[in-house]
Amino acid sequence: MDTGDTVIYGGSRFVVRGIDPAGVDPRCVYLEDAKTGKRVSVTYEEPARAARNDAVLHVVDDEDPA
Repeated sequence: MDTGDTVIYGGSRFVVRGIDPAGVDPRCVYLEDAKTGKRVSVTYEEPARAARNDAVLHVVDDEDPA
């Protein structure tokens, strides 16, 4: 996941606006709602440590209609 990626969080599409560095604990991802512009932060666990089914953020392609 990188700044500028589109992700699905809570069923809505967001744009990643920032990510805390790897040494920060807990690590947060800063999101902006693609429709409303509302900004939120979400505690983030590296995908390698999180079970696939437990993932809260899902990166999507820009063409993905989700």
